[in-house]
Amino acid sequence: MTKSEITKGTTYKLCVEVQNDDGTIVDLSGYSGRMAIRHHYNDVKIVDAEVAIEIPNKIVVMLSSTVTSLLNETNLYGTLEIIKEEEVILIEQFEFQIFPNTNL
Repeated sequence: MTKSEITKGTTYKLCVEVQNDDGTIVDLSGYSGRMAIRHHYNDVKIVDAEVAIEIPNKIVVMLSSTVTSLLNETNLYGTLEIIKEEEVILIEQFEFQIFPNTNL
């Protein structure tokens, strides 16, 4: 599990490069991505992150400042997956710690 911090009211962006076990890049052509964020992994999602695939092997996850401003200051959990036709591949699980924006 990867830990990451989100500050309320700011745009959050995360880039993940996907590699095979031997370190070679994975070609993500034809894949789409998704990430649901929840209070706990088995809970109903509270928000979907925007996910973009940048060829050849980068996944970009983003939450707008509007979305992050609505998150409670707590720990949340996300699962990043890629999809191609009927195949769903788990890329990474995340634990997000939400912090207040002290600049407001």
